[in-house]
Amino acid sequence: MRRTGMSIRLRLTLVATAASLLTLTMGTMVLYRSVSSSLDSALTDELRVHAHDVRDDIQRGVRPPLNSGTETQVLSPEGATVQPSGEESLLDPTELQIANQREVILDEETSGSALRVLAVPAVTPNGTGEVVVVAGTTASISRTQQRLMTGLAVGGIAIVAGTTLAAWWLSGAALKPVRSMSRRARTLSTDDPDGRLPVAPGRDEIAELGVTLNEMIERIADARTRERSFIDDASHELRAPLAVLRGELELALLEHPRAAEPDGTERALTSAIEETDRLALLTDHLLLLARADAGMLDDQRDRVSLRELATKCAGRIAGPLPVEVGGPDVEVFGSAIAIEQVITNLLVNAQRWGRSSVLCETASGEDEARLRVADDGPGFTEDYLKHPFDRFRRGDPARARAGSSSGLGLAIVAAIVAAHGGKIHAGNDSELGGAWVEVTLRMTSPAAH
Repeated sequence: MRRTGMSIRLRLTLVATAASLLTLTMGTMVLYRSVSSSLDSALTDELRVHAHDVRDDIQRGVRPPLNSGTETQVLSPEGATVQPSGEESLLDPTELQIANQREVILDEETSGSALRVLAVPAVTPNGTGEVVVVAGTTASISRTQQRLMTGLAVGGIAIVAGTTLAAWWLSGAALKPVRSMSRRARTLSTDDPDGRLPVAPGRDEIAELGVTLNEMIERIADARTRERSFIDDASHELRAPLAVLRGELELALLEHPRAAEPDGTERALTSAIEETDRLALLTDHLLLLARADAGMLDDQRDRVSLRELATKCAGRIAGPLPVEVGGPDVEVFGSAIAIEQVITNLLVNAQRWGRSSVLCETASGEDEARLRVADDGPGFTEDYLKHPFDRFRRGDPARARAGSSSGLGLAIVAAIVAAHGGKIHAGNDSELGGAWVEVTLRMTSPAAH
């Protein structure tokens, strides 16, 4: 099952792409401005050189030819065109007034074309002031800028795409050991205590992570081994003295003189035997839960007939209420002993709370089977339904039919069902009007999923 959200590989790729895009954008802006500035300066310098050449000729008393390929005008201080005569001045009166004093550089639109205009003051040998005006088109600059922008855009897209692909490939290669560890981790289970994660070669952070995780798995395996040993020892140490105690109580009861009416000693011995049986049953339940927590339930699993087991358990339980078994004959994958324990606990619990009848039904889905046990009793209390499968959680004793409960029956059922990869639910308003508990189990081996 994959997690939702953005993967580390994708995040790294996006970061690299964003960084390259930002760097490329800034570099493009700097380059564009630098090239544009250089082109502007080159055009201005070209116009200035030509204007100064014309001015120098005028100041030497020579009327220079104005057919150099650059539009050139010589204006009087009042704006009349001295050379070539009859043309309209490139400067308006305000600009001409400034040009009489110093150099002027202007960008103008004339007849639909963009021009760079440069004007410098000049003085003839007889002391008359004039203004030299030269103009050059900026169309070449615009074309160059456009080509540059197109080239930078195409090149930028190629660079960003290449950076993205490279970042995706490099991040994938860098995270490949992590994926290997992840795939191996999904296959690790308590049944394989020697299983470890593959460690990437080298001494980088990923290799260190693999070593650290393997050390953690080894510690967990050691703790599991100690827990198994403790449970096995506890099973022997608890069951043996309880069995001996029961035997001694039965022997004492047999040796006690019988009377028409049981005396206090006989009643005490009988009660002690009953309490010993309850203690032994409680011990078995606690050990079963401990085994479930440690993953030590019966691992001998095969295809089991759910209907057949339900019928068997219903016939074996000598309860006060009749049990009706219905539904199709469906098979589940699991331990027959453990599933029989589930059905037995559910039927015993239903008989304890039911009034007159208990219903046990099987059903099948696409790849799972359901077992539902219902009764016609008062149902679970609202508070009990909040956590019905907690350990040592008892219902209202006043609502029970008879006897007492350790509060472990449904907890054991939940533990076994969880060990089989199933689900369990409980509620009220069953087919019979009382409480119901439904167990869902796989119809195939988990390895097939």
